Amino acid sequence: MPSHVTKLLDTSAHEIFLGMLKSAVTFFERHVDLINDLNVFPVPDGDTGTNMFGTLKGIQATLELGRINNLQEAMNQASHAALMEGRGNSGIILSQIFRGLYEGFDFDQPIDTSNLASAITKAKDRAYAAVGNP
Repeated sequence: MPSHVTKLLDTSAHEIFLGMLKSAVTFFERHVDLINDLNVFPVPDGDTGTNMFGTLKGIQATLELGRINNLQEAMNQASHAALMEGRGNSGIILSQIFRGLYEGFDFDQPIDTSNLASAITKAKDRAYAAVGNP
């Protein structure tokens, strides 16, 4: 078995989640200006990318300070940090996405496509509910 597959199998779910968050922060940092140009959520003020990036960096910084033992703790802490670190309208909407992911994930079930789809659906619903006329 290739070493990167073995390493992945030895990695806990919460470590994978934290790695995914780190990747998202890196992606946003590279593309802040492009996302700002999209000018989407919900007021055309040109700072969507900046606010989402700031929110993600705040989540990452908060999670790096704490001790996390499992995926449920990681997602709960990310959800809370997202709300506390939310910047601008787009950051607050992003916080609702993190909250929906946490609420929609069944931590008593295996991590599979069905469980992930449920979490993503809940995240979408919370994001849409946060905007008066999406």
